[in-house]
Amino acid sequence: RVLYMVLGQAWRTIVFVRANAEGFYDEHGWHMFPFRGRSVNHLRNELADRIAFIDGQYPDGIAMCVRAGLYGRLTPLVVDLPRYSGHAEAHQIVVMMSGTPAYDELRYPDVNAI
Repeated sequence: RVLYMVLGQAWRTIVFVRANAEGFYDEHGWHMFPFRGRSVNHLRNELADRIAFIDGQYPDGIAMCVRAGLYGRLTPLVVDLPRYSGHAEAHQIVVMMSGTPAYDELRYPDVNAI
């Protein structure tokens, strides 16, 4: 897991897995790819493209969730990725598909809270 700096943009390692309709996912079904930058919108588009390649069809919508540790609660990713902090940490993303019970059960943080 290596993070490179190119023209001021960090190359990060993204590790993702697609959850089923109930929100469960295979711990051995993770996929990995390099991602440049911090934009949550660009990351969502890249993940949707990769899900489309795996499933054979483009998803109607996705939610990206991060988890804190192996048993951490999934939290929707709604802000840009952190700036490069000098260490090569992989970002683990669990992808929820729109129109599923798991997607409908997600609770989003209030990013405008004080």
